[in-house]
Amino acid sequence: MLCHVTRPDSVVMEVEVDSKANGEDCLNKVCRKLGIIEVDYFGLQFSGSKGENLWLNLRNRICQQMDNLTPCRLRLRVKFFVEPHLILQEQTRHVFFMHVKEDLHSGHLRMCSEQAEVLSALLAQAEFRDYNQNTAKYCYSELCGSEPCPATVDRGHLGIC
Repeated sequence: MLCHVTRPDSVVMEVEVDSKANGEDCLNKVCRKLGIIEVDYFGLQFSGSKGENLWLNLRNRICQQMDNLTPCRLRLRVKFFVEPHLILQEQTRHVFFMHVKEDLHSGHLRMCSEQAEVLSALLAQAEFRDYNQNTAKYCYSELCGSEPCPATVDRGHLGIC
């Protein structure tokens, strides 16, 4: 069975699993392709018949949970957020980063504008390094879709690394 798995950075991976495979088999193959051994933090989601996001049960067969769509379409998502110091692998940290960035950009993270600006500054620091006035507006608008408040970006972004 062919599965198309969308990563948080919108890249689609193809994974081939047995037609009787369970969700864990597919998740393990995806994580193996990405070089991730900290599999327990992640899960696979799919869209239900009413458009709702559902978690794939890792113990059950994939074909029992989804309509017989070939290829099946899944999304790799962070299922359990943990303290950053508990993440051992750089690959795991990167997928966490991409997940938060995607959720912030799409509006799935609910927070006040000041919190969004600080989080965006942290994401910009991680992705683009030290604050640069020439690229700050571009970086922030890429992450949030709007212009930053310069004072908040300065406060949240300078001197993090």
